[in-house]
Amino acid sequence: MPGKPPIQRKHGHTDGRKRSPTYSSWQAMLTRCNSPSHSSYANYGARGVRVCARWDPRQGGSFVNFLQDMGERPEGMTLDKDTKGDGLLYSPETCVWATPAQQSRHTRATQLFTYQGKTQCLQDWAKELGLSFAVISYRIGAGWEPDEVVKPATLPRRQLTWKGKTQSVCEWARELKIQSQLIRYRLKQGWTVEEALSTSPRSRRGSEFALSREVLQPDQGLVCASGQRRPLHQYRC
Repeated sequence: MPGKPPIQRKHGHTDGRKRSPTYSSWQAMLTRCNSPSHSSYANYGARGVRVCARWDPRQGGSFVNFLQDMGERPEGMTLDKDTKGDGLLYSPETCVWATPAQQSRHTRATQLFTYQGKTQCLQDWAKELGLSFAVISYRIGAGWEPDEVVKPATLPRRQLTWKGKTQSVCEWARELKIQSQLIRYRLKQGWTVEEALSTSPRSRRGSEFALSREVLQPDQGLVCASGQRRPLHQYRC
């Protein structure tokens, strides 16, 4: 008596125990929505997340339909139902293939912030404003007003113009091979920009304010050229 003919897998995404990434995503979607014994069922099926009839075999759907609608899963991506929908339905209209980073922006734990009619997650605001996620999160948690939340974290860097060229203190320090602390100290003491940038630390005037990582001690003052340590307030230009 002839045996049963083998089941034809027309889609070619299963071979014995092997499953393609696309088939695995479809199967995982069904299991977490329809199987109470699945470890993630509490966050999916129990919350009312469901699979559309076109994809769910229990409602006459199939993997072939899923494959036709979504195509093969791109490498490094997974199925996301939250980008285009309310997060409660897997369907052709609500699902996309997305990277983990993209999906993280649409989880229930993602915090959204609205400013001037625009709503984004904090990660996107941080990228747009040039602020860190931690800074924005802290400001919102502390009850700051929206206008305060989006302000720069620090004041703009001071720009110095000399010989027709404008740069920050740090940029001048790198170019002139003078420590930025020395330039700032000179300016604080009333030196002109030209004096602060052109005076060599090795000159008679500059040597008294020469700085190094060992010389500058906030609590102990400066060491002058003679080797004697003196408090900052004793120095005069």
